[in-house]
Amino acid sequence: MSLKAKLATTLAALCMVICLLTVGVWAASQTTVNVSGSVSFDATDVWAKVTATSTGAVETINKSVTFNAGVTESGDITNGDTATWDDLNVTFKDTKEDIIITLTVTNLHEENKITAKVKDTSTHTSDANNNVKITIQESAEGGDTLNKVGGTTVSKEYTITLHMLDKNKSVASTAFSVKVTLDNAGADV
Repeated sequence: MSLKAKLATTLAALCMVICLLTVGVWAASQTTVNVSGSVSFDATDVWAKVTATSTGAVETINKSVTFNAGVTESGDITNGDTATWDDLNVTFKDTKEDIIITLTVTNLHEENKITAKVKDTSTHTSDANNNVKITIQESAEGGDTLNKVGGTTVSKEYTITLHMLDKNKSVASTAFSVKVTLDNAGADV
């Protein structure tokens, strides 16, 4: 084999190795991180709406449920019944920015106040092994009171923040769950 043939073969092999290393490094940095979540509701004698929206995820969450004081209409839930969103599944974008899911509770009743309780019911652990820190904003100990002030609807927002601790590592399956309890707090005096 001539010197030119050996040199050409060596250069071709070197180019192949460089290409494979480049693709390997690129593939290693393209980790997909999925987080699944659920929100369950328990409403008693209230007229209220709960919405969920998200930022920072590949998917867009845009959900709502209305509790309508015992009346079931299209898309509404009869009070006393429970509802659940089991499909709040999100994927971190390639930039691995925080994912924020916002739950907005709105009192729709003209006279009665409602008490909203939001509780983290997850069994998740936010540690180095699962690489995602989950922070759920809960209501005050006895719940947050929402009432109409001068006919203006009052809403309260609660956030679920998903933060990737090490953006270069993959993550095991991670999940969260939240319970929202809405109760009638009586008429505004």
